[in-house]
Amino acid sequence: MSSSVLHHSLCLILFLSLLLCLRASPNVVVVVTSSSQGGDDKQASTGHVEVSQSGLKASGKVSQRTQVTEGIEDVKRLETFNIQPNSLSISGLSSGAFLSVQFQFAHSSRVLGAGIVAGGPFYSALGNAFTAQEIMVHPELISTTQLELFAEECALTGEIDPLSNLRHHRVYIYSGEGDTVVHQGVSKKLEEMYHTNEVEVVRTVYNMKSEHGMPTLKQGIGCDKHFSPFILKCNYSASGDLLQTIYDQSLVAPNDEDNFVKENLIVVNQKEFLPPIVGHFIGMADNAYVYVPSGCQSKDTACKLHVHFHGCKQSYTAIGDEYVMHNGMNAWAERNNIILLYPQTKATDVPLNVYGCFDWWGAYSPLYYSKLSPQMMVISSMISRISGHNFETSDFFLHKQQ
Repeated sequence: MSSSVLHHSLCLILFLSLLLCLRASPNVVVVVTSSSQGGDDKQASTGHVEVSQSGLKASGKVSQRTQVTEGIEDVKRLETFNIQPNSLSISGLSSGAFLSVQFQFAHSSRVLGAGIVAGGPFYSALGNAFTAQEIMVHPELISTTQLELFAEECALTGEIDPLSNLRHHRVYIYSGEGDTVVHQGVSKKLEEMYHTNEVEVVRTVYNMKSEHGMPTLKQGIGCDKHFSPFILKCNYSASGDLLQTIYDQSLVAPNDEDNFVKENLIVVNQKEFLPPIVGHFIGMADNAYVYVPSGCQSKDTACKLHVHFHGCKQSYTAIGDEYVMHNGMNAWAERNNIILLYPQTKATDVPLNVYGCFDWWGAYSPLYYSKLSPQMMVISSMISRISGHNFETSDFFLHKQQ
């Protein structure tokens, strides 16, 4: 037996074993990595994966990266709040945008809408790190017909919800003209896929001359710059526009992006939602953030729930609270009683994901696109806690009946 066949056989055995554990306990997730996904040559970069011949060697030492320690003081337990039924929405930037699309397709019966900033179609990486790298700059390689057929198969097997649910969604797509990381054509392929599924509302913004990052009114670096923290001062609020799109223009704009209460941004324990034993290997950090507007603190008021996924090199383990504090979303949440959940990733050496990207290419499981995605299962558990309703089974979240 060749070493390659042996490797894949061992991965399959590991996958099936963990799947049995998963059936026995909802807190256990599946983790598999394969040499077909890039092996030690795979590096996750901001928004895409990079193949590096001179990057991490076999040792992959964490000391070669700058990270903020996991030891944040005053970490609280994630509480349960008064959440409005059928109000859950999601958004993300870059790798977080790709994850948002995966989460949206997997749980389309329970999500109201999605905001996608510099992202692409469902399953566009085809479970391969090298493919992910290629399609970011060569969107012509993406076959939406192929991806649509795969999504239909996944819906038939129950790996994702029926695609018919997408018709009732409201989605927002942003892609800057100057984005050199995730080319604009990638987002247009996503738009094509949404139209194929007859999504109710698709708002697109393609005319901003921005680089790769989160556009804001006045926070961050120059709109045409590309470096950390990837928050762009563009005199335009992508956060506000996407939230207005999802919630059908029903929100009230804040007077300023800084009009929120900093003390309402709380560090919460994410580690308790990670599965035992394998939790260290799925790229999720020990802590996360939740923004609880002043009007939602007493729990007398029913509030909306929005989950936002950061991009690569934007978690607190990389840049502290800079992204969650300055992405422009908290002021909108404060003004409109929207509780924000900010799940957080961390860089890992095994499997290799050195920039702490959300997994949209299969770093941690071959089922990364489905309801059995390790990272998405953690997020689902957090949504269950914050709402007081089981995300997977409760009718509380159903946006439209199938």
